[in-house]
Amino acid sequence: MRRELPFRSLHRLGWTDTLMLAVGLLLCAAFLLLWRIVAAEFEGARLSRLEAGLTAYGEVSIVLRHPWPAVDARQAEAPAAILSANLETLRAVVEQEERLQAPFDALLTAVAQWAVVPRRSESDAQGPQGQGGNTMAALQGMGNALRAEVREQRRASHRNWRLGVGTALLSSLTGLVLLALQRRKLLRGAQSQVAVATAQLRAVYAAAPIGLVLLDEHLRIQRANPSFAAMAHLEPGLPAGSRLEQVVPELAEVLAPLLQDALRRGDALQGREVTIIPILGALPRHYFVAAEPVLGVEEPALMSLVVVDVTDRVAAEAWREEVVAELNHRVKNMLATVQSLAAQTLRGAGHDPHRFAADFSARLGALSRSHELIAADGWNGTTVIQAAHAALAPWLPSGRLTLVGPSRLTLRAAQVQALMVGLTELAGNASRYGALSGGGGRVTLSWELVAGGLVRLSWHEAGGPRLVGPPVRRGFGLRFLERGVAHDLGREARAKLTFDPGGLSYEVVFRPHSHGHPTGEFRKAAGAAA
Repeated sequence: MRRELPFRSLHRLGWTDTLMLAVGLLLCAAFLLLWRIVAAEFEGARLSRLEAGLTAYGEVSIVLRHPWPAVDARQAEAPAAILSANLETLRAVVEQEERLQAPFDALLTAVAQWAVVPRRSESDAQGPQGQGGNTMAALQGMGNALRAEVREQRRASHRNWRLGVGTALLSSLTGLVLLALQRRKLLRGAQSQVAVATAQLRAVYAAAPIGLVLLDEHLRIQRANPSFAAMAHLEPGLPAGSRLEQVVPELAEVLAPLLQDALRRGDALQGREVTIIPILGALPRHYFVAAEPVLGVEEPALMSLVVVDVTDRVAAEAWREEVVAELNHRVKNMLATVQSLAAQTLRGAGHDPHRFAADFSARLGALSRSHELIAADGWNGTTVIQAAHAALAPWLPSGRLTLVGPSRLTLRAAQVQALMVGLTELAGNASRYGALSGGGGRVTLSWELVAGGLVRLSWHEAGGPRLVGPPVRRGFGLRFLERGVAHDLGREARAKLTFDPGGLSYEVVFRPHSHGHPTGEFRKAAGAAA
């Protein structure tokens, strides 16, 4: 099993544990230094005490080694006083130094003997067999003991000082190293988090469906995302340093004063919509813009600009408002039409409720089918053939109706409604009195483009009962076919009913709705008609 290095194990500690350990080591180092200072004071005091004893020993040595001739009694007392004072000093030292007790006792014994038999000359002190020899031996022993204690104390003081200071330094360095390692770990973690956050922001920046631009104080582009490049119709990766007016001149003409004012104030540009009117007469473009100064950076000042193309949204809102207005208008017209249908049908049915119910139900059904068809096509773009199929759906399964005409001719909503109600009237009349009432009759519905971009729609019945002429009494259906259909199909519309003996014919000419741009089939048919 591999043994991990100590620092590698410590590297796994959390910030709190590492901080507590480092602070503990630093406190330990401080305690060691404080203890060393206090201990040094005690050691210094002991060394001073020993040195004072050594000085007193020197004084005693001088008194005992040199003769003191006594001229009179007063002169004889001086050495004794000096000796007594220094012996007291030595006694005070010895009381705190146990190892000096034996040499000091020997010295006291020798001094006592010396005092009984005082020296008369230097030769008395040096005699090997006399009392002076014993005194000198005791004096030398005391001196050696004092000097040994001083040397030992000095060595111990130096050793203890080095050991204490070294231990404190090692403890403090260990704590600092732990803090440095943890700081390095935190910095690496922070750098990793910053790198991850930066990568995430770059991904969002690149994938955002809105234009993001970083500008300097001169409105030069420092960075722009692909959405802004696409908005400016440029390749991704705009060159740094491009001026905003060079990239989006029309938008910059509106934004430049606002951005410069925001930069001067050091404030944000609140979100707002701006409208750009192209010079070449294209459709207006609408943008939502907002800007925010980049804080926490040194000069030069930077501004983050957000640009969102909301042209489609504005167009959708305008279309919705238009649709709502159109819907309100159509609902009113529909109610008026239903009311008119009811009144006219009631007038034509006389007092027969069954006939009124049948006629009104058929006409209301045609109106309902026209509304469904218009709504399914988004109130725009319904073709003639779609309207014909929807109106004649109840009679088409019989196979006796033939529909012939271009398939791409579009109608307005009002034209679809009028045409479907008119075709329903024609089919209902044919099923009751005309070609569809018997077994061999047929109906042909055709439409074609004629000169001037108009459409001619024809209804022709054949094989039914012979007609003797126009009816004496014209009901709602005939009046609607002759006047109502033409009115709703447009100002250029003309309608005509013909009561031939072989069958009823109906023809209406009108201008279709083609969005102002005929399809290929429309243009081909119009050219042929011209």
